[in-house]
Amino acid sequence: MMEDLTPRELQLAKLVAAGLSNPQIAQMLVICRQTVKNHIQKVYKKLGVNNRVQLTLRLIGETTDDPQRRVVREGILISGACTAADLRQTYAVR
Repeated sequence: MMEDLTPRELQLAKLVAAGLSNPQIAQMLVICRQTVKNHIQKVYKKLGVNNRVQLTLRLIGETTDDPQRRVVREGILISGACTAADLRQTYAVR
């Protein structure tokens, strides 16, 4: 399913999972809020999720129906690649 995401959709999904709001993402990527919302809705549809928590769980490889879910919090590894702080730094507007 992750392979179905475009590079931009994956970028936004990781920022959502890092805890950024739509306005923060829009500002960081220099795009309008509606564009962020549109991308996120496409990500939800492609991944079969309904909200940001489910999206985050999907990115870290957990199913949303797992009875022993981990607590999603700042600092958790996303797809084993980086932390939320790393994502913010990587996608910060320079």
